[in-house]
Amino acid sequence: MYSGLKKYKPLPFLKAAALLLCGFTLILTPLSALSAQGFRHHDTNAPIDIDADHSEVLYNDNRAIYSGHVRARQADMTITAAYVRIAYTMPKNSKTGEASPQMQRLDASGGVTIQTPDEMAKGEIAIYDVPKRLVTLVGHVEMVRGDSVVHGARLIIDLNTGKGTMDGSLVGSDGSQGKGRVTGHFVVPPSNQDNKKQ
Repeated sequence: MYSGLKKYKPLPFLKAAALLLCGFTLILTPLSALSAQGFRHHDTNAPIDIDADHSEVLYNDNRAIYSGHVRARQADMTITAAYVRIAYTMPKNSKTGEASPQMQRLDASGGVTIQTPDEMAKGEIAIYDVPKRLVTLVGHVEMVRGDSVVHGARLIIDLNTGKGTMDGSLVGSDGSQGKGRVTGHFVVPPSNQDNKKQ
């Protein structure tokens, strides 16, 4: 699974994530509350499997970095990206006394896509806070369900409730505020007149 321990060098996506998360503050406002139904019944207790073209393990830091066509799958939710970094803890089993890794956080960057059987979300950077069951997608976010689509700057999906909140505002480190807006395109059911014609 791992390619072996190598000297760690910051990857481009980690620098980009640091600049984005430190240099900018994204304001979460109730501009668009979405019903992320495809995530509502997601099994957050299922294990997370990751495969990629390359991996590096930082044993002293409890970190692992994956690059190249990365896929992280948990039950019926799949996250794909160019790069993924995971942070984990090593708690000891109360019965055996042996330590085993437990994922705490997953950071993805580079053409991020989050897919369920019913919905798909895209963005530049994704953060999965595993203990809190929160997924945050940042940067030119697009959420698609069937023929309906919503665009914004940031999407937060609460996997506990299946609720998604989209934000279109962006504030720079210099205090300047963007005027981004959340936009949506939704299909509607046919009218009664249309039904009668059929």
